[in-house]
Amino acid sequence: MSSLNPSDRPLRFGLLYLQSAPWADLLGRIRRGEEMGFDSLWVGDHMTGQYPGLISFEAWTLLATMAVTTSRARIGALVTPITFRHPALLAMSATTVDHASGGRLEIGLGIGGAPVGNSIVGGADPSGAERVARLEEQVDLLDRLLRGETVRDHTGFYPTSGAVIEPPVQRPRPPIVIAADGPRLIDLAARRADGWNTLGGQPMRGTNAGGVSLDDAVMATRRRVVLLEEACERAGRDPRTLRRILLAYRVDPELFLSTDAFNDYVGRYRELGIDEFVFYWPFDQQTFARVSAYEDGLERIAATVLPSMRRTPALH
Repeated sequence: MSSLNPSDRPLRFGLLYLQSAPWADLLGRIRRGEEMGFDSLWVGDHMTGQYPGLISFEAWTLLATMAVTTSRARIGALVTPITFRHPALLAMSATTVDHASGGRLEIGLGIGGAPVGNSIVGGADPSGAERVARLEEQVDLLDRLLRGETVRDHTGFYPTSGAVIEPPVQRPRPPIVIAADGPRLIDLAARRADGWNTLGGQPMRGTNAGGVSLDDAVMATRRRVVLLEEACERAGRDPRTLRRILLAYRVDPELFLSTDAFNDYVGRYRELGIDEFVFYWPFDQQTFARVSAYEDGLERIAATVLPSMRRTPALH
């Protein structure tokens, strides 16, 4: 495929919250995000022991609360890993939150990262290949259950029999977003997802895994977009039907203090067809403390920059 296929969707912007205590402050930040006009509000689905001081509350319970304390923004987890929940239980959680929110749920899924999260819940650490296979099976079961099918005598990683759930508000089901930066997961996203989530070319945190320059990150994302479009072509799918959602990973929150820097960041990824940007609610990346200047900068960006970006014609 010789050229990228830009999206014809308007730009959307979201916020990801690392759900730290105290509870009242967290809900205040979530409400503030919706008041600022952000289109989507997300939480991280991790165990407390993985990110002490940053993750205090369980994601899907929090999403149920967000469903009834917000009124307009889409809500979801970026992302729910394959290791914590059986798909039948996850499908029940999803339809519950979808009903509670009046049909505003997005289902973000991924293979999971740090093995410590699995050990906390008594699980093993599957190989990469098994994680991909588990995710594909999970997507299949979620799709069937949320579309109203009764799943009988299913074997595999997630055995189940007689599973049936109350249909969600959204039909045929809430959108499924798959986090994918490797070829096998990108192929899965092209075949089965409504949205593709990428880290924008930044490496996952891990041993000696530092951030890379914006130039290198954009180039890495371009390569992944090409893989995505090639996978869509193999699947017989128009790549423009797959939403492209960038989680602004490892981005210095000082980005919110400069309109020019923010415009440059969004514009460079927009050229790759990214149509939704999700930013972390800002915090000091060394101490994890709240920084009022960053929060005020985010509010200024939301009020003065995002409205005009949403009105920008799609790239062609």
